Amino acid sequence: MKIMQSFLMFFYILDQCYRNKKVKEDDLPWFLGAISTEIWAGGKPMDMSIFCEWHNFIEPQAVDVNNIMEKTYSFLEYYEKKWGFHFTIAKQWILTTTDKTVVEIACERTEYMYEEYKYDN
Repeated sequence: MKIMQSFLMFFYILDQCYRNKKVKEDDLPWFLGAISTEIWAGGKPMDMSIFCEWHNFIEPQAVDVNNIMEKTYSFLEYYEKKWGFHFTIAKQWILTTTDKTVVEIACERTEYMYEEYKYDN
């Protein structure tokens, strides 16, 4: 999976968490705003440093639809430890969500963004 593809999947999984669980107690709402690729023109996240950390944290070729939920959880855990954020509810949602629909929706939205913005990575 390409790096931007995995990052978009990561974002759209967390977006579904927010919409389904209304995770306002966590730092997830702020985090989603910072990584959203839909806010600014060009389809890039507002905070590119988070994108760079994602890139450095994961191995893009090792990410696929079968492990993206696990990678999402691991990155949130890493980000909590490194920066002191709180994603407790979001992580719990990831652990208890085994519905493949979440990944399928994230895939559909990712494909749309790739068509819209013609990412090169």
